[in-house]
Amino acid sequence: MARRCRTPRSRATNSYWTWKSTGPEEKAMAYAMEEATRAGQAPATSAPGVVLAFGREPKDGKEDRFTQVLREFGMKETHIRAVQQRQALTNESLTDIMCSADYGFLTPEKIAQVNARMDGLAYLPPAAIDEIDPERIPQAAWPTEFRHWVPIDYDAAAQCLTVAISEIEQENIAKTALPDYLVRYRIASHRTIQSIYRQCFARTEAAFDVAYGRMRELMGREDDPDAAAALGELIMTLIRHACYMQASDIGLTPMATSTGAMVRLKVGGVGDFFRFLEWPIWKRIITYLITRSGRQEKLRDEPVDGKIEFTSAQEKKYAEIKHRYAFRVSLTRQVESPENEFTTVVIRILDKDAEAAELDQIGMDPHTLQRLRGYMQADHGIFLTTGPTGSGKTSAIYALLNEVDPIERWVQSSERPIEYRKGSWIQYQVPGHKDEGEAAQLLLKGILRNAPNIILNGETRDAEIAALMLEMANTGHLTLSTQHNNRAETALTRLKNFGVDMTDVAAVLLGILALRLVRKLCTRCSVPDAREATRHLLRHDWLADTPHRPRRAGPGCRHCNHTGYRGRQLVYELLHVDPQVRRLIERQALPSEIAAAGLPPHRRMTASALRLLSAGITSHEAIASILATEVEEAPDDYQPGENAWLQSPYASHADGEAAS
Repeated sequence: MARRCRTPRSRATNSYWTWKSTGPEEKAMAYAMEEATRAGQAPATSAPGVVLAFGREPKDGKEDRFTQVLREFGMKETHIRAVQQRQALTNESLTDIMCSADYGFLTPEKIAQVNARMDGLAYLPPAAIDEIDPERIPQAAWPTEFRHWVPIDYDAAAQCLTVAISEIEQENIAKTALPDYLVRYRIASHRTIQSIYRQCFARTEAAFDVAYGRMRELMGREDDPDAAAALGELIMTLIRHACYMQASDIGLTPMATSTGAMVRLKVGGVGDFFRFLEWPIWKRIITYLITRSGRQEKLRDEPVDGKIEFTSAQEKKYAEIKHRYAFRVSLTRQVESPENEFTTVVIRILDKDAEAAELDQIGMDPHTLQRLRGYMQADHGIFLTTGPTGSGKTSAIYALLNEVDPIERWVQSSERPIEYRKGSWIQYQVPGHKDEGEAAQLLLKGILRNAPNIILNGETRDAEIAALMLEMANTGHLTLSTQHNNRAETALTRLKNFGVDMTDVAAVLLGILALRLVRKLCTRCSVPDAREATRHLLRHDWLADTPHRPRRAGPGCRHCNHTGYRGRQLVYELLHVDPQVRRLIERQALPSEIAAAGLPPHRRMTASALRLLSAGITSHEAIASILATEVEEAPDDYQPGENAWLQSPYASHADGEAAS
């Protein structure tokens, strides 16, 4: 019979190896492999069906250790008691209780770090995703569907597979699926595991083509239940592919020649062609979406909102899409047509895990982070984020609010829609059947009667909302909101145009954070940038302590979908309202005067972009739209060493070449 052997405990990790074996020879191998691993060597031998794993602490003392680990990660005693009380009643996992949509006392990444500490396993951070090369892993070990575990590395000599799981309880699931490999485990957040699967192992483009082929076979059989199911499957495979590609939008546009329609995706703020749809299939798709909206008549006069609805079968098959993403559908009629076939469709994809980003991980310098955390300590005032659509305004506010204790300080929000659910906040959605401005005013007035400490207003879009925000700040509430402006100082012009008293604004405004997102270079195919124009941009004294490794987009590769870019990075500027800036606001100075006083050249958005260029994170072309004004030399308040926090992906490559 199989026996489970336990080797001596490791004092360094306070954990133990377990070995599923069939006799004393395998047990001896376990001891040898543990010693090799402690010495930092790969196991020299292996056997099919053998799994090496860390085990949990024995139950004696486990609860005390669990409590101690939670304290080490900054959880307060009141939060720990709440978790313990609920676990005693429901026996739920820490991951389930602490997820953002539930208690949310810890971010998903901190939850993963707690699990790693408890299980004696290494933690896999999100930054490691770009280092995973699926070509190193045998295809027999590739997951064919999302299963809450993913292989991340393979040692061919030892036939040892490294697998990421979010909890040790998922060890058995991976064991069953990988019977022919020696397996080691690392702990990652559920979101990181999803991202690895979708970027490395999902074959969603091929799945869409299969669904499209099935739809073509069933054309002309509109009353056939199989045809209806095939249409739903086609739409779902398109949505899944867009989500896995990290697209922000899907655009479906009919051709003026009635030959068909184009499907386009917007990834990293840049549009990309995906597929052409034949006219009969397009008509089926647009009819389906318009019918589901329930607003066919209204579409004749104005744009309408549609819906993405999941059947019970689709909820099961596409569970990770259903639970992680939300969708906003906009239908706009181009010209009059009997069947509304000349209607454009734009599907906005909202990643509900995006708010899980920790403030320290969104790419800001320590000086700015210190300022932002200081604002969150204030008991009243106004803080604004500003930028164009899709620039990360809401995500930045959520990352900031994640630093607030939601039990001690009640966070209440007015949003339309609620993009990210936070279980420990009190969130209200502005009703969709009323005028948005009027409905938001009524809701904010109601929130003021609900004893909030911090109020999040989705957007300051008119004079009435701006006046209400001033009232909230003046009555002892910390108020956060967003605006659509390109620069920090122009947000003040917008407030002035609303007709609010700028003296009142100056009295309560804490700061304005302007944001943009720029494309990140692919770390596998980018090439050094030795162009004179790039070197000229990096001539400033305040860039002396940044890594000078500028790069440009290469030819493209599978890793970046042959675009030369993969992902996006935040660039920003923070207008801090100090006494000098406050006086300028009071006397309604020009935006340029306010910027000159509150935004020295090395803290402007252009400087933020140039730091990324210098480090080889982005390219000259990717930041061209931001470099509209020349950056001057740094003033006297620049301190050498301020850029030491910035790391280049190529720091270990003396010749400046990308990692292979």
